[in-house]
Amino acid sequence: MIGEVLQVGDKVVINIHDENWNWGYRPVKEQKGTVAEVTGFSEITHSRVQNLGREPGVYVNHCWVYLKGIENSIGSFNLELQDEEEYKRRVKEWREDKTQKKKIRDLPEMKFWEGDVANVNWGATRSPWKDEVEYKVARINYEYLDQKRNDGSPMPEYTITPASGGCGEVAVNESTMTLISRGNVWKYFNGEKVVFSDLNEEASFFSGLGHTDEVRNPANNLYSWTLEEVIQAVRDGIVDWLSVGNSLFSGELRHDAKRFRDRELGERVRQATIEGFKDLEKK
Repeated sequence: MIGEVLQVGDKVVINIHDENWNWGYRPVKEQKGTVAEVTGFSEITHSRVQNLGREPGVYVNHCWVYLKGIENSIGSFNLELQDEEEYKRRVKEWREDKTQKKKIRDLPEMKFWEGDVANVNWGATRSPWKDEVEYKVARINYEYLDQKRNDGSPMPEYTITPASGGCGEVAVNESTMTLISRGNVWKYFNGEKVVFSDLNEEASFFSGLGHTDEVRNPANNLYSWTLEEVIQAVRDGIVDWLSVGNSLFSGELRHDAKRFRDRELGERVRQATIEGFKDLEKK
């Protein structure tokens, strides 16, 4: 949290955690007590998909902080604001501030977007998928842009997967790719009609764009539900969709409940979810 309230010009105390220090992470000579001045922050890119609901663009990444006289950024979890009372004041103000973070600039222009289909010139190498000739862009590697390999060649700008639905991913350079067709992400943002094979693909697409809201469980005011609770919430029209995963700390199954902002789509998904529960009950 401290990164969210730090400002350029602040004096912070650097205290490297024992685990990191013992692993060899030593950005300063002394493990604890070094005082330095904040000069800036790193950046983070939120793409058009899997963007945590934020508008696509480049944002300030408060988790990594640049300090005067230190070459690389340092994780904010290793820092403490020197003025403790000012820190408490800022934290209180931050918790009361409900405004959405604003992007600092648009995404960089890219030749290919997520979901686009392309072929790849593998040169002297062979496709890792043997006879596959069409590939789908799974991810844009924004973190690699403008970076070079040791031999001076550009880092791969994209990660691709077989368009036929095969397993695995490989990072490739834009210079090796030729566009075959645009995917739904490009079509959606450029005003063209998007086409889906079924409701699941449609729901996954708009969920990936961040067009859903996670719903709090009224029983505990948390985002965690039991399976029975979330099933009833779907039947009651409070929730449209649920996802299941492991809790980060306990390892127990966690049920997350989502509601689509587009209520026409949300109702179709909710009815399909109810039908899915009925099928499970029959087994």
